[in-house]
Amino acid sequence: MERIDAAPLATRVGARVDPVWLARAAVATLRALARVHEASDERGALDVVHGDVSPANILVHEDASRAVMVDFGLARWRDASPDARGEGVAFGGTLLYAAPEVARGERIDARADLFSMALSFFHVASGASPRRVALPTPALLVDAGERSVDSWLRDARSSIALDPDLERALVACASFDPARRPASAREALVRAAC
Repeated sequence: MERIDAAPLATRVGARVDPVWLARAAVATLRALARVHEASDERGALDVVHGDVSPANILVHEDASRAVMVDFGLARWRDASPDARGEGVAFGGTLLYAAPEVARGERIDARADLFSMALSFFHVASGASPRRVALPTPALLVDAGERSVDSWLRDARSSIALDPDLERALVACASFDPARRPASAREALVRAAC
């Protein structure tokens, strides 16, 4: 990782962030997620889902032209055993950004990564955590699985002026209901007109 000329998005949380930089970083991250989700081999799609997208796991180049996803320790993929896909196992990951279906221990797909990515970027934009960090872990897990982040999202959106198409795409990615999110990072890029 020391060879990657990029810093974790987490270093921008709480800092004053240029909206142009943030928009470029979000697009670069969507492109990185698209590469992950669309990975394939001679047998077809690998069906990789990162499973723990957070500001710490998104590395962004200084000029925001490129992003790299790191820490695939909780990833799920086509040939993984059911336990490795996260079905019916204890939660692992970063609860502040976890998609509701991840917190509930349900089967996940690329839309869970999109949810976590959107929360990561709005956290950087606003400096405000998407979930109540003072809660004990079990309560935070229930909160993530049962409570939408819509009110936090309204406040976070007012913190920074993004391109309207990109903002709408990121808001859609943060929908509590996975069926209302873009089906893929590629679809989110199309919605963002990128």
